[in-house]
Amino acid sequence: MKVIKKILLHTLCWLVYYVVVNTEGLVINYSNRLALAGLTSYGLLACLFYFVVYFLNPKLLAKGRYWEFFVVIFLLLFVYNFLRIYQLMLYDYIYPAYSLTHTYNGTPVSFMGILPRSFYFYSSNMALFICYCLWMNTRALNKNIIEKSELALEKEKQLSALKTESIQSELTFLQNQINPHFLYNTLNLFYAKMVPYNLDLAGGILTLSDIMRYALTSHLQHSAGEKTLLRDEVEHLENVIKINRLRFPNSMYLDFETAGSMERVHMLPLVLITFAENIFKHGAVHLAEYPAKIKLTVTDGIIRYESSNKIKAGMKEPSTGIGLANVKKRLQHTYGDKFSLITNDDGMFYTVELTIDSNI
Repeated sequence: MKVIKKILLHTLCWLVYYVVVNTEGLVINYSNRLALAGLTSYGLLACLFYFVVYFLNPKLLAKGRYWEFFVVIFLLLFVYNFLRIYQLMLYDYIYPAYSLTHTYNGTPVSFMGILPRSFYFYSSNMALFICYCLWMNTRALNKNIIEKSELALEKEKQLSALKTESIQSELTFLQNQINPHFLYNTLNLFYAKMVPYNLDLAGGILTLSDIMRYALTSHLQHSAGEKTLLRDEVEHLENVIKINRLRFPNSMYLDFETAGSMERVHMLPLVLITFAENIFKHGAVHLAEYPAKIKLTVTDGIIRYESSNKIKAGMKEPSTGIGLANVKKRLQHTYGDKFSLITNDDGMFYTVELTIDSNI
């Protein structure tokens, strides 16, 4: 429908142009032959217009290839003059009473004979066509500049928001810290005091100390734009699982499986732990028939994390989704399109599939 409207609009514009330019001839000296001559002349002119505006302009003029553009425009004059001979032959066919020995102004009908009149008509209209092309190019250039400016402004806003968010996160983290050295020393003291009495509890205290030390170190690494070894991230994940097994020694069912070499593979820290913590917080890990599962594989630098767990029934712990949203933002900022994160909640089970290309 839009194409038909456009065709009708262009046809109307050409008719108006023809009538305006030839008002005197149409009103005072009207004849069918004159009307036919005008329509065919302006039809040929319209073909020339669309060829210049929609082919030559984007191919040459808009790309700054001015010499080539004007050479083609010059050569088109001779093509146009050649086509006008066939136009005059059409008149003779339709109106045989008129002789083809002369054109309208008395010049003999030959290629060179009608060239002066063709040149006048061609050059006067071609000047208008070129001005139209320049107007179109200027308009497109201005639009492109505005779009690029808006895009640059939007990127600047996003970067500014990301920096602000990072600074706020850093300040919040620092404000919430207890002196880490004091905390580690205290936990080590508790560990030493507890060893003679309860090895399991002493081991839990040592594990907790390792978890907190890794969390602090990894946060500082991430703030500095650094990544961590995947093996360290896995060790941290295992420590968190160990702590939760101490919390629920007889009622926690979770299978953790790894495959592939992780010695030289790096990744964004504190990502996998977010998914694991969601399992402990929202998953029914106390059901032996539906054990939670975590699988981590590494193949040619491609890290693939998969987890599934049955969703806890009854009253659930409140969740804001901020943790998962932050992980997505961090992954996007670090890996761009080199990662894939798919989560699915069907009401009974919750699954996570994360793939990261660590080769970047």
